Amino acid sequence: MKHLLKLSLALFIVLITACTKDTITEDTPDEECTTAYTYDADIATIINNNCVSCHSGTQPPRLTTYSEVFNSIDRVKARAIIEKTMPVSEPLSDSDIEKINCWINQNTPEN
Repeated sequence: MKHLLKLSLALFIVLITACTKDTITEDTPDEECTTAYTYDADIATIINNNCVSCHSGTQPPRLTTYSEVFNSIDRVKARAIIEKTMPVSEPLSDSDIEKINCWINQNTPEN
């Protein structure tokens, strides 16, 4: 009986710790995007103006290049679009959120 209790407790702990804040639990609506956005023309400016002041050095994730943003896209989407907890100073504007969301839905083209 003790063995079953220990096993159940271990399984419970594994299940609880498997859930992290970085996991996106809801999808944003697939809004109709009438404009084609690219990282170089549209998204880099938003990232540079709102994110790079903190995410260019030791504060992970680094967001200074297309590849760094691309590799962190799930985290960017979760924090900036869904949770609206980044940037810390204030959430992105609705316009910037729409651009980033459309860009993600368009498979994150670089240029």
